Amino acid sequence: MTNPTRGLRVRAAAFATALLLAPAVAAPAAAQERADLAFDWGEGTAQVTLRTRTVTAADGADQTGSSTMTSTLTVERDGAGWILRYSDFDFGEGLGLDDLGDVSGMDPERLSSVIEAVRGATPDVRIDADGEFAGLASEESLQPLMDAIAGLFDEMLALAPMPQFQQMRDQMMVPETWIEATRAGWHEQIGKWRGSWVVGESRADSTEFPNPLGGEPIAMAQTLQFEGRVDCGAGSGACLAFTSIARSDDAFRDQMESIMADMMVEMGVPANMAPTITSLDTTTRTRVVFEADGMRPVESEAVVSSFMVMAMMGQEQVIDQQQTQTTTWAWGG
Repeated sequence: MTNPTRGLRVRAAAFATALLLAPAVAAPAAAQERADLAFDWGEGTAQVTLRTRTVTAADGADQTGSSTMTSTLTVERDGAGWILRYSDFDFGEGLGLDDLGDVSGMDPERLSSVIEAVRGATPDVRIDADGEFAGLASEESLQPLMDAIAGLFDEMLALAPMPQFQQMRDQMMVPETWIEATRAGWHEQIGKWRGSWVVGESRADSTEFPNPLGGEPIAMAQTLQFEGRVDCGAGSGACLAFTSIARSDDAFRDQMESIMADMMVEMGVPANMAPTITSLDTTTRTRVVFEADGMRPVESEAVVSSFMVMAMMGQEQVIDQQQTQTTTWAWGG
């Protein structure tokens, strides 16, 4: 006989795996050497390539996925600051948006139109003279992206009318969600690294990302460190390498458990049968390399390792996942 609770446990595991996302990074050190990182990307373009590989072990089975996404970054002067424009998105190989129709049952034509809208709807970002996020170039530019995302969620809701999908859709329709997510992403990529450093120096930092379901932001503290000068290009030695590490704590575990419990209750699961996270350890290690002059990024690698033990309906499930994201920037001017 089919176990009637298995479907709910599988859904809970899927939500838990999706929630095991966080920012951050780790580090070594060497001799006393100083370096100053000041933002000045000038003007030009870069071909940005993001490669992702994920290995997940759950219920005794392993799943491996990989994908590649490319885009063009154009940097333009805007008074004393800059405008960053992303274009020419190509989701490339792997399980990306182009494959979503095959695995979800969504209407291929409708999904194709949504994908094309997402590809061309990334809003331009404004950066001030100090290299700080200064907002979107135009909040109105968010509307095409929000419309595209709404179309994607409408397709998902038509197939699986679950309350958490509606919550996510509603949250994505709030401009401030996108603005704060972009602000947090810029701090992770650039903001936290700016300033004067000594090799081996460690600094504490924390970034808050918007909660996809609303409510309290998801935060994780991290430790940053300056690794030292490294060869850049043809052995010029004009690059600087940094590392960081972030580890989840009890507060993060409690927040994830609360989010999961709320979702399961909305699905009709009694509160006393909601999942409990008995163990959660998420560690993110990142290494990033910048050009020493101007702080243009050259490459980065982030490895997110997540191990979770979840109890639900008398059953215990172990989820062990490692995701590696490698990004390269090929500057052309």
